[in-house]
Amino acid sequence: MTRSVVATVGAVALLGVGIAVPTAASASPAQGRGDIYGSCAIPAPPRGATKIAQFRSDGWRHQIYKTKTSSPYATVLYYKAAGKWRGYRTTSWGGGASYVGPKAGSGWGITMRKKNCGYLSVGAGAAKGKPTHFDVCIGKTAADIKECKRAK
Repeated sequence: MTRSVVATVGAVALLGVGIAVPTAASASPAQGRGDIYGSCAIPAPPRGATKIAQFRSDGWRHQIYKTKTSSPYATVLYYKAAGKWRGYRTTSWGGGASYVGPKAGSGWGITMRKKNCGYLSVGAGAAKGKPTHFDVCIGKTAADIKECKRAK
């Protein structure tokens, strides 16, 4: 099966500062492969995040953001809460940091799963003193998530 990839690059700024979990979403369950809308859609980003790119294919969606208002750790915690609110369960998460030298920075990630939706995966990172960049992928299968993460 051949999959086409569509990319959109642009900037969308969200006003406000702080982190708040989205509180409105439709609760329609996924009906089949590739149905990643409603309660299965990518949760809204933290306030202050700017979308810098998005990609999509048959079974996955990928959005890339940057923000100056949230650390990589806080960004992953935000998506952990947003995913839990939508019924996702954490399958893995973690990260680390280096606080010395010219390459100091941190990175965090999380993968969550919801039976009727599939997977939600977030990776966030920042160099010391620089904005946090983060990728958000959703897909029906673990293979979809791997393919999604390769799309840049």
